[in-house]
Amino acid sequence: MNLSFEEWRKRDRDIRGRRLTKRLSILVVALLVLFFVPPPLVGSRWELQGINGEKPLASRMPITAEFRLWLGPWMTGSTGCNYYEALYFRASKVLKIVPLTMTEMLCSTPQQEEQFQDILQNACIYDVKRDRLIMSTIDGQELIFSRR
Repeated sequence: MNLSFEEWRKRDRDIRGRRLTKRLSILVVALLVLFFVPPPLVGSRWELQGINGEKPLASRMPITAEFRLWLGPWMTGSTGCNYYEALYFRASKVLKIVPLTMTEMLCSTPQQEEQFQDILQNACIYDVKRDRLIMSTIDGQELIFSRR
């Protein structure tokens, strides 16, 4: 596929424009949410105690979730093997996690990591009671964390 210089420049501008638009829209959403996200989760650190009522399998590091405010509501943590980062949005008891990045190391407990990641991405309800955080999906799967 040979493009003339003008076609190449137009295509390059279109690609750059789409990338910029996507980045700006993420930034705008993050800034808007910044003003509407009260701080109960912000600054909290959690360690997983149960997946669907069962104790998590031992892994080389604890499975964690940490909620921070950095250019918007930001969530980081460990899956027991890999690290993840995501934006999160919440209102009342409703929660939406938008995964952004995750490392890709080989794990000794891949099924558990996949299950954790799946529930985390599909979590839509959360509840904080004292030192316990419960994230639930619409079909009743849940992650139970204790405050670190």
